[in-house]
Amino acid sequence: MKTRLFLLMGGLLPLLLAACQFGPSANPSPETPEKAKGPAISRPTPEPFGERYDEKTYPKATAVLWADGFLWTANESGLLTRWDVNTWQYQQYRLPGGPVIRALAGEGQAIYAGTEGGDIWCLADDGSQTQIVNTNEVWKNLFLTEGPPAEGAPSRAIAGDNNVWVAAESYIVWISPDGTEQVYEVVDNPVLLDRIRFVVLDDKSHPWFVGRRGKIHFDGQTWIAYDADIRHFARFTPVQPPAEIILPPRDFPAPTKNYVSWLKTWPRPEVDNGRGIHFLQTHRFDAIEAQKQVNRMQRLGMRWALVHYVDHNQLVHTAPIFQEAGITVVWRPFVRPYETYQSWAEDVEFLRSRGLPPYIQLYNEPSLAQEWVGGQPIEREVYLRHLLPAAQQVYNAGGYVGLQFIDPDWLRLSLQTMKAQGMSNIFDRLFFVPHLYGLNHPPAYDEDINGVLGFREFARIFKEEIGFIPVMIAGEGGWRPGEAQDNRYPVISEELHRDYHLVVFDWFRTGKLANREALPDYFLAFCPWLISDPADPAAWFDSASGDRVLTIEAIEAMLTFERKFSWDE
Repeated sequence: MKTRLFLLMGGLLPLLLAACQFGPSANPSPETPEKAKGPAISRPTPEPFGERYDEKTYPKATAVLWADGFLWTANESGLLTRWDVNTWQYQQYRLPGGPVIRALAGEGQAIYAGTEGGDIWCLADDGSQTQIVNTNEVWKNLFLTEGPPAEGAPSRAIAGDNNVWVAAESYIVWISPDGTEQVYEVVDNPVLLDRIRFVVLDDKSHPWFVGRRGKIHFDGQTWIAYDADIRHFARFTPVQPPAEIILPPRDFPAPTKNYVSWLKTWPRPEVDNGRGIHFLQTHRFDAIEAQKQVNRMQRLGMRWALVHYVDHNQLVHTAPIFQEAGITVVWRPFVRPYETYQSWAEDVEFLRSRGLPPYIQLYNEPSLAQEWVGGQPIEREVYLRHLLPAAQQVYNAGGYVGLQFIDPDWLRLSLQTMKAQGMSNIFDRLFFVPHLYGLNHPPAYDEDINGVLGFREFARIFKEEIGFIPVMIAGEGGWRPGEAQDNRYPVISEELHRDYHLVVFDWFRTGKLANREALPDYFLAFCPWLISDPADPAAWFDSASGDRVLTIEAIEAMLTFERKFSWDE
């Protein structure tokens, strides 16, 4: 032990002291894009994840170390954990009295821990814990001279090839040997949030970033973000701040005067194929879950999505992931028909600040009892008292006002009320979100609205009430395995689930609906139910009944194409 103590005092102790007094440095600030279109808009840093999303609050990491092939992490609860990153097996330790470890160093198979109170402990390879020395007075004097450790001070790691990694709570910086910098900010990379408090290099000089909620590893080719439980992870590619932000259009031509120009003004994704899917039905998801599902959507060639979220902070955590994937989203906050949502305008302003089209769906299926919980009676008047100011707020902020109904009478009454209230100007930026469930009807079924062609009845009402048909993006729909409502048609099997969805997605390639009518220019996308849900047998992934393997494989095999409109011919 004397030899180890000598090494500690002569070599490792300064490292421990330096780790405990590491001061702040200026945050890297990439230059503001010179060609940004429109007024400069602030880029807020997302708030940390918390109980609203996963019902867990994780203690902050306080020290990290790579030693003898293991990743060691300490946190503010006093816990020290040794991770085997190959098997994800772990061992945990607490020092006597449970002090918080502020610095870690290794020598051979021994680990040295410097605590908040100034004690240094040695954890030998047999798991024994020995207190080495108390340096409280030394640390106290250093603190008086240099100041206490700064909250969120950057952590640095220098590889043998002179690559430098810098980690702080809101960014990662990679500095190459020639001085080139790449900055990855949390605001553009939500999976970094709460996972970049420290950086340490492994045996191959690859960085591990450790934060409150989990870890991020770059192995030289692939980036993987791990959540706190390690088993939950997603691959991603970090992005730098956009060089140019083009604000989405706010001034549209009058649709009753120049309908084609009006349709052309609506933003669509690049290489638009009209193919999408409804995102999770739960609003309890974090950035890793969002990245995992977006990776799947990219495999399926999807360019559209409808995303259900809980509040503004979750929107901030999620939107950049879809933006980087090139997926255009209809955003629907989780709010009941009788509730007021406080962030309509704030949500629109954030989306616009990133150059994202602010497609906002206002409420959902208001005529259904399942949306009126807690004994609330279904009342159209109550709904309209909430819908009208919401529509005005979204419109005034520069957003696109999305209506959603499954009952044609509710649609007609709502349009009539908006006209009576002098709100017809909102129609210039109005779109509709039909829910086109097929039941067990084939794609060509057109006897009533209970099929994927049911949007045409709503189109007729719009034409009668406001003089034109708005843009439509189907936010739910498709077929569920086992559906058998109409005994004239077969039960929806896995094969029919595949075949019927292929027919609908092929509308956008052929320009023809299943009944051989022309695909209307106003019908932009179809997002069937549902990308993932363990409890829903209709989910394409992760369902307890199994994945929709036949459908997934068939969609992946679809040819790449870009949808054509009548004006492209």
